[in-house]
Amino acid sequence: EQIRHSIHYARLTNPLHDLVEVNVGEHVRIYEALVAGDPAAAEAAMRAHIVGAADRVGVKLPLRGAK
Repeated sequence: EQIRHSIHYARLTNPLHDLVEVNVGEHVRIYEALVAGDPAAAEAAMRAHIVGAADRVGVKLPLRGAK
């Protein structure tokens, strides 16, 4: 239910085309890192996606090591 509300809010506050473009790009980077067998890149791409997704719904998450 929380994810549904977050997606709804993101769609209300971001142009749909931009939202789709950003999300697809983030997922492509995650996929490419996994296919390449690069766990560090996959972790960084997934972390960037989670932080970016949270930001798009108004939630600020710290990056690893950030204070």
